[in-house]
Amino acid sequence: MLLRTGKRLNRAPPGGGHDDDGLPLADEILLLIFAGLLDTDDLARCAATCRRWRRLVSSEASFICRSHPSRFVPAGFFHQGEEYGVRAVSRFVPLSPHTPRAAAAANALFAGEPFASSRLVTARKGRLVLELCGGASRLRLAVCDPVAGDVAVLPALAGRDRPGRYACALLAAGDDDDLSDMSSFRVVIVYDRRGFTACRTYSSDTGSWGPEGEVSGARVSGRSLAQAHAAAVVAGGAVFWRVRDAVLGLRLDGTPAEVTLEPLPEDWATTRRDGGEGCAGGLLAVWPADGRLCLCVVEAGMTRTRYDSIGWEYDVEVQVLFREHGGGEDDGEKWDALHARSATVRLQAPSGSYGRITRVCLRGLCEKSGVVFLAAGFASHDPHWEALYAVDLVKMDARLVDGVPDIGSGASFHGYEMDRVEYLTALGKRRGKGKMTIDDDAEDIYDFC
Repeated sequence: MLLRTGKRLNRAPPGGGHDDDGLPLADEILLLIFAGLLDTDDLARCAATCRRWRRLVSSEASFICRSHPSRFVPAGFFHQGEEYGVRAVSRFVPLSPHTPRAAAAANALFAGEPFASSRLVTARKGRLVLELCGGASRLRLAVCDPVAGDVAVLPALAGRDRPGRYACALLAAGDDDDLSDMSSFRVVIVYDRRGFTACRTYSSDTGSWGPEGEVSGARVSGRSLAQAHAAAVVAGGAVFWRVRDAVLGLRLDGTPAEVTLEPLPEDWATTRRDGGEGCAGGLLAVWPADGRLCLCVVEAGMTRTRYDSIGWEYDVEVQVLFREHGGGEDDGEKWDALHARSATVRLQAPSGSYGRITRVCLRGLCEKSGVVFLAAGFASHDPHWEALYAVDLVKMDARLVDGVPDIGSGASFHGYEMDRVEYLTALGKRRGKGKMTIDDDAEDIYDFC
């Protein structure tokens, strides 16, 4: 049988091979069964069964996933705390117990220098952007795929080339037509220079930073860029960050690049700030159904809803404000407040919680999966303690994430997900057998710390 993958399967030799587990089913039949298991956890369990199944799942991942080519795995999140001015080591927490490889590989990346002392800047499409400690005179970033074990250390920006406070975004396949293949990426940084806002782009295809360019449009201060949410989202060919009561947008398809600062509708900008009790500032996301940019806001109900044998349950109001693709002439009209989506989400209180909810906060998101992470504080716990929930924006339901360490309100938090095909392919790789790429004329990165 010739599967539509452009190649014929390598059959096991008669009498059994080194990975033959004795099952009488042919490879083609097994692949048809695997293709019907649309749940990624099931496929990961199949790959862990024996060498033959692992080989089939990893080598034919594209065929298995072809019915859902855009499906992503909401794998979990990274968090990085700080105590007494000392940055802790980044840690990965998976949402599913069936992704031990992802958790082990990600945490192993931060086990030694220079990554143990690095700062996690952003996470997107299965890759992380890390800032390696390099002192005040240089900026050195690294892009890594923790599951595959691949690390690319970017050339340092030193001296006059070093930016000050900056906002960062990672673009991968599907975001940019100029990228040559699935493994290519671009890193974009926006920063403030004296008298203008600047932009610079690194391309993995060329292995170098492009020249610094002055962006047209709005002027954004370095303080505002530093306060921009770390997780940039990409929608409609542009990159967006949340900045105070506005949204910073960057388009890279023109020369020069254009930056816009779009104010949110007044009632959303002023009444839903972080200062109010029970309210939290919005988080940018991408609506999974049509790829529109949206703003998610959550507000807690201040009364308990009910108590049963499981425990207390609470209601929170989740609202989604959409940005129209076209928009009006006025920047504010690009946000359609009249057709905002609103739903009540019920939270199951963690064990030991019996007081009212005192605060809620949206901490991070999985951009392609439509999953946002919501942290909630309870009156019955330490003021700095938070319970964490994963909220599906489409279904508008939430589940408590068990076994989460105390992330604290000051911890850096980044949702993490990767492409389903890439994840299944990585199951067949030997752990830690990735590649590290460093520009040839750079100093040893281990001497930077």
